[in-house]
Amino acid sequence: MSRKNPFSLFFGMLHAKRVIFGGGTLFQCSTSKRSLIFYICVLRMAQKMKKRTELWANGIGEIGEGRLKKILINTLKRCDRIGVRDEFSFKILKDELGEKEIILEKDLALSLGRATRERAEFLVKKAMRGSEKDFFIVSVKRKMAGDERFELENEIKKEKMKNRVPIFVVCSPNDIFATERAVKRFGGGMLENVTFSDMLGIAPMAKRVISARYHPLVAARASGVEVKAIGKDSKLKEF
Repeated sequence: MSRKNPFSLFFGMLHAKRVIFGGGTLFQCSTSKRSLIFYICVLRMAQKMKKRTELWANGIGEIGEGRLKKILINTLKRCDRIGVRDEFSFKILKDELGEKEIILEKDLALSLGRATRERAEFLVKKAMRGSEKDFFIVSVKRKMAGDERFELENEIKKEKMKNRVPIFVVCSPNDIFATERAVKRFGGGMLENVTFSDMLGIAPMAKRVISARYHPLVAARASGVEVKAIGKDSKLKEF
């Protein structure tokens, strides 16, 4: 079933018993209002077809005020299950949905197993190119405000002053060019096509994780590693 194809969505739902929104911060306006409208429409369509609708470990972003927010809240009230992955989302929905049960649960990615020690060491050696120095993990994203980029660069410089080497982890294909520019400027290594299991394996070996992306921070916290979140996104606020 393709979310980009309305006919595929319709016929997929037609034969389903329930529709599950699993993980991600789908209900937010930071990407665009069109994204929020799309996911509200998908949810409403499932409800009109009398399907059970469930949210599992979702995130709720900044949605502002006005008519669109009211439509979202009314749609969520009709959900059969609402589970969120962070305190920020939990508070928003508790305030808006009153007596409806909201479940605060761990990110679904944490249900994945940790990569083996051998796999983690292989990835680190690949990125470090044989260097035995301590390293820290950095994840950048393509679009960053000027003050966010300034803060991230300052954090990298602080770690380099401790004689640590950055390993830049690409979390999205959209971030590749921005990551390559950062590697060119600050040195270190780069890892692409890294799974969350890989991140869980690598994170305990790092001295610190600095990230403008969400899941490297989740992996670091699960591993007891110091984190620094860069950005104003609501899902980063808990860090």
